[in-house]
Amino acid sequence: MAEEADVTLGIFEKYIYLWIVLCGATGLFLGRLFPQITQDLNRLTVSGVSIPIAVLMFFLMYPR
Repeated sequence: MAEEADVTLGIFEKYIYLWIVLCGATGLFLGRLFPQITQDLNRLTVSGVSIPIAVLMFFLMYPR
């Protein structure tokens, strides 16, 4: 049988929870600092679909 390869996590995968918390905190901070951003992002909606979220979801699901 073939030997199993050692799987190591990269820096992003290893600290995913930290990145999630940092991104959430950054989003809250920017929302407080620039309250107009939420209204500007809400204007970028087509037929009930948020274009910024659709673009980010595309890159999230796009395989590397």
